[in-house]
Amino acid sequence: TPAPATETPATSAPPTAEPTIVPPPVECTTRFADDFESGELQAAWTSRPGLVQVNAAAAAVGDFGARLVKRQQLTLNALRAPAEEAEAVTLAVSFTARVTGLDKRERLLVEFRVKGDKWRRLRLLGRAQTAFRTFENEKLLSKNVEHVQVRFRLLASSNTETADVDDVVVELRCWYNCRTREEWSAPKQDWCCANEELGCPP
Repeated sequence: TPAPATETPATSAPPTAEPTIVPPPVECTTRFADDFESGELQAAWTSRPGLVQVNAAAAAVGDFGARLVKRQQLTLNALRAPAEEAEAVTLAVSFTARVTGLDKRERLLVEFRVKGDKWRRLRLLGRAQTAFRTFENEKLLSKNVEHVQVRFRLLASSNTETADVDDVVVELRCWYNCRTREEWSAPKQDWCCANEELGCPP
């Protein structure tokens, strides 16, 4: 005789794991970027004396770069700070550059200026920098920053002495001190959680 049928006990589906909640990055950045691939200077730049040339000979990557000669300056007009209230602002500047034909005392200066303040040095390139190299710089600025300018200034004596600049990126970023003990504002809590994993809600 056939064996009596046995009832298979119902099995429940394994519990679904709770999704990991990752705070979204806090966007508090003003950014300008120029790789000069348009073949001409953007309206955000001012150059003097005369017009800084954008040509293939100055390109580090791609088809075009900007070439300064003799005592030319290339200045990024005012880049406004992020609108969000923050404890301070950081200035981040990256670029690729080389210099050609400079004498011992000649150089390319990279400088920045906060509105109402004097120009301050960010980077100096001398005659040894004859091959393209990428530079990254970051400065912590004060709280009350409305806008910042950045300029490339060549100090040379002839038109055969040049500086080539390419792939310029300038950012103004909000910054908070996440080690303080006062009651934090909601923007500060969001920023510290997203950027330094501190102060996150339980």
